Amino acid sequence: MVERFLEQAAQSDVRVWVATSRRTPPDVETRVMERFEESGLLRGACWFHRKKTSSLPLLTMYGACRYLLVSADSMSMIHEAVSSGNRTIATFPSGASLNNRSLGNQLKLVSLGYLQRQDLNSFVIADSTPPDGWKEFDCDPALPLAGEVLAILD
Repeated sequence: MVERFLEQAAQSDVRVWVATSRRTPPDVETRVMERFEESGLLRGACWFHRKKTSSLPLLTMYGACRYLLVSADSMSMIHEAVSSGNRTIATFPSGASLNNRSLGNQLKLVSLGYLQRQDLNSFVIADSTPPDGWKEFDCDPALPLAGEVLAILD
């Protein structure tokens, strides 16, 4: 997932924000952190196991992003990302299976325009649009906070 994401970020000429969760094993977080840092594409991060005083809160990071990329195996992560008001893409490895409840929930979010699902092997940010377009929120709850914090950092 990291390599595919970095490939897409480089092709789109964007810098990225990254967050890990309590479910990310510490050794995996270390490898992910090292890979993003060496890529030169990292704008900022919120590492769960290696908290730094310079880390931004997730809500601020959400507001700074045009798209949120999450793994399809965590419904709580998907719902948190969708509730931020940002365009959310859930990726899954080819052949991965989800339980019927989780898959049904994701497909409902797709049909409502809040989520796009993509196979990780063919993941392309530019093609990430639900069938009937993205559902736009009247107000992005993360945007004002992100604007204030990012103005301080820049």
